[in-house]
Order: sequence, then C-alpha cells, then structure tokens
Amino acid sequence: MKLGPTLTPVADLVDGDALAGARNRRLHRRSFLAAGLACVPALAKARQVVVPMAVPESTNAPFITSILDELAQAMGIRWEVSRVPFARVLKMAEQGIALGFGVSPSPARAALLDFSTSIFTSGVWALSVGVDSTGSAPTRLAGLRTCVARGADYGVQFYAANPGLKLDYVHGDFAARLRMLLAGRCDVLVVTHFNDDLSQLRKRIQEAGVDSQLITVGQRPLAASTVHIAAKRGGAWGEWVPRLNAAIAERQGAIARLLSTAQQSQ
Repeated sequence: MKLGPTLTPVADLVDGDALAGARNRRLHRRSFLAAGLACVPALAKARQVVVPMAVPESTNAPFITSILDELAQAMGIRWEVSRVPFARVLKMAEQGIALGFGVSPSPARAALLDFSTSIFTSGVWALSVGVDSTGSAPTRLAGLRTCVARGADYGVQFYAANPGLKLDYVHGDFAARLRMLLAGRCDVLVVTHFNDDLSQLRKRIQEAGVDSQLITVGQRPLAASTVHIAAKRGGAWGEWVPRLNAAIAERQGAIARLLSTAQQSQ
C-alpha cells in the first residue's frame, strides 16, 4: 500500500545529479583550456610585425620566397608581399610604401634610398637569337638594340663595359621579354641569373615556354650585379635596414644552400 510520495535516496542525489554536474564543470574547464591553447599560435602570429615588401614580378617566385622566409624567421616578422613590375618596385621603395627587393645601389638611387648589404650576386647575361663571331651571344652591346627590364640598373661595371648602349626599356616578365627578343624587337635581351651554370639558365628559358634552342646565351656574364633590399632614406621602413643586415648575415649559410639549387632570372 503506497502511503505517500516516493523519496529519492540521498545517495542517488549525490551519485547522480551532483556527480554529473561536477563532470560537466570539469569538461567545461578542459574545453576552455584547450581553446586557449589553440589560440596561442594565432595570437603569436597576430602580434608579429607585418612588413610590406615589393618584389619584381619577373623574378623566380619560389626562390625569392624561400630567401624572404629565411629573413622573416631571423627577424621575427611576416612579409606582406606585392609582386609588381620592377619600375613599380622602385617607385614603392622611393615613396616609402614598402621595402623593395632586388634594387641595386647606384649613384642616382643613393640620394633617395638606403640599401641592405648584398644578399647574393647575380651575373648579367646577354641573350640573342643570332650569334657573334665567337658562336655565342654578343659580349659588346654598343650599337645593338638592347632590351632591359623597365627600371632595371645592372651596375656600374655593366655600363662602363658597354658605352654607347641603345637601351629599350620594356615591360613584362621573363617569358614576355623572351618573346620580344624572338619577335625582333631587340638584338639582345639582358637578364640576370644567379650563377654561372648555363644549363640552369637554359632550363629557365625552356620553363618560360620558349624553345631554348632558339635562344643563344653568352659564354660568360657581361658583368656582376649585387642584389639588395632598398628602403626610402629617412622613411619608416629605412629603420629596418640594420635588422635586415643582421638577418642577412645570420642566414648566409641557408641562402648559399638555396643558391646552389634554385634558379633566378630577371
């Protein structure tokens, strides 16, 4: 005979609702901690300084990206990379909008820009469709229509060795300039290549979609050109040049290893 409401034993309350609540609180704490730990990398990334870097669109992107990654790691920053024509790289650096990759020093530029130490040295090469008396591309360019990337400066050594140059400054990446050469717009196309391995330069020509057998490469570089990063003199990004120099010095070994395997043309 049921005389009144059935009472839940105290033990059932402790073992049931109370324990379930405790378990829920523990799970909540664990989820909170896990979420916090998951945010740590994102917060650390957000706190990194983002530095704008203008890079010539005609350069070998994977090679340049690898070098910039090395420098960013050494400096503890992130790059905001813009790939633009070389003339635009120069303008962005001069206006203080960004650092400029691949801008070599010259007397005219020194009035407006500060430069990092050299990251590496490129050879300046002549490409042609015909050949000279040696069976290669010309080594003396006087009197020849010579195509170069707009805004490019190949250094004092190059200009001193080739007085009387008839330069035709052209837009476009490496492939576009090769097509201009084949179309007869110029007698010689001047490019830079990071080492003296001609097989790598010919491979680069082939990868640009041009039959490398149609292009004649000089037997030796016309000159050497050092590769730097430039910043507006007196501008905000100019303060980063000493840090860049320290990073370049720290990562010289890694950069040398990249140079031994990569290809870069401009």
